[in-house]
Amino acid sequence: MKKPPGLDPDPVTMEMQLSTVPAYFNNAQRQATIYAGTIAGLNIIRIINETTAAAACLPTLNMTKKEGNILVFHLGGGTFDISLIKRQNDIFQVIATIGNTNLGGKDFNHRVMKYLIKLFKNKTGKDIRNDNQAIQTLRFEVEKIKRILSSEYEAKIEIESFFDNENFSEKLTRAKFEELNLDLFRLIMQLVEKLLDDAKRLTADEIVFIGGSTRIPKIQQLIKQRFYGKEPLDGINVDTAAVYGAALQAGFLSGAKNAPAIILFDINPLRMDIQTVNGEVTEIIQCNRIIPTKKIQVFSTSNDNQQTIPFQIFEGENQNIRDNHVLGKFELNGIPPAPQGIPQIEVTFLIDVNGILNMTAEDKRTTNSNNIIINSNRNRLSSEEINFMTKDSKKLADKDKKLKEPVDVKNELELYIYSLKIELIDNEKLGEKLSTDDKTKIETAIEEKIKWLELHPDADADDLKNHINELKGIVMSVLPYLGYDFIYFFFFSCFIISFFCRFLY
Repeated sequence: MKKPPGLDPDPVTMEMQLSTVPAYFNNAQRQATIYAGTIAGLNIIRIINETTAAAACLPTLNMTKKEGNILVFHLGGGTFDISLIKRQNDIFQVIATIGNTNLGGKDFNHRVMKYLIKLFKNKTGKDIRNDNQAIQTLRFEVEKIKRILSSEYEAKIEIESFFDNENFSEKLTRAKFEELNLDLFRLIMQLVEKLLDDAKRLTADEIVFIGGSTRIPKIQQLIKQRFYGKEPLDGINVDTAAVYGAALQAGFLSGAKNAPAIILFDINPLRMDIQTVNGEVTEIIQCNRIIPTKKIQVFSTSNDNQQTIPFQIFEGENQNIRDNHVLGKFELNGIPPAPQGIPQIEVTFLIDVNGILNMTAEDKRTTNSNNIIINSNRNRLSSEEINFMTKDSKKLADKDKKLKEPVDVKNELELYIYSLKIELIDNEKLGEKLSTDDKTKIETAIEEKIKWLELHPDADADDLKNHINELKGIVMSVLPYLGYDFIYFFFFSCFIISFFCRFLY
């Protein structure tokens, strides 16, 4: 991240960023990640897959093997990825990757939601599906019981006045949760088998779980059964392993001192095919190829004096190309007029280390790459669009800052009032030290500030700061009589109370 003002400049380590993405992200999603970073003012120098990043943290764990195949199983809130990675000391090479970018914890929750909504309707005759507040309330409770069922066999939802004056009360067992999501568990295991097929049935010597949904007991049971009782590695935080590994890799790439020299070889997770105007389909990049990788394809004309060659690129694993994601429609323009089949246009398709496709074209008859232009309709932003969005985001950030400042100052005033009230109530603190008149003076000031806040809910930051200073001035007017030791203790107590109160907001 960028270094805060005032610290020594260190552009190598602080002005460049590394980002992780789900392993099965397609080309457009990876490109969008780069754009989002640029618009936010970040200089993303590398994108790595989350499963690969998680493997990168293993050298710091002494209990892991230094050689062998690692199955990294990532099941988060919205995505699912699995990678089989070969490790040789601090070199990690991805062998195969598969996943589903629309499968995760939210899908398990959705099944439970549908079940509970149906139960409620059967009991009360009332349908909550069009009530956003009821849906949000139930969704929050479903997430809670899903987590409880990771350690308990039964959980209960109790919601008073849930919908139309009706209470909600239902039990959910772990067995029922597993029944509701049986087809999703099967889909996950089918993808595990597909991964092993792609990896030519190589065995997994170690298993790494990442993502909060790997805490689901059924997931753990299925993976353990499939790999003959093998347990996932201990000592790995499923929520932070990918972040930790990415930080280690970022440290190595930026030349940070003491950063382990971890070498990662990632792969292209999706096959890329090209389709020309006559319907002919040619594979240009296989899936599970180590990146960066490139392929050269020669195009020619099908008509005399043809000056453009249109084609489409698809990415995906479906046998029917039309079921795959359209990466974009392209045209080779500027082809010199010639008889059919004479032009030889060599197009180089390069997938870089970030998994993003780039293309160049050259006329082999003239060895001129400048006269051949590749036009594309894929959703790439121009530099002008990126600059505009970057400036716009800065304007919005300034606007947000102006809106946020009064909220922060108001919270500061409320927390100060709250900490003072606690000090006054406690006879072992300020309450015992003050005279009756001084105590009344502070209590009156507190009540005045509370009433002022009620009457001015939209007060600006300057007014709020003035009231904080007024209240502090009143407190300071009585504190000198109590001695410096107590003054220090009082302000330290207020700081501690305010610090913990922030977590209540």
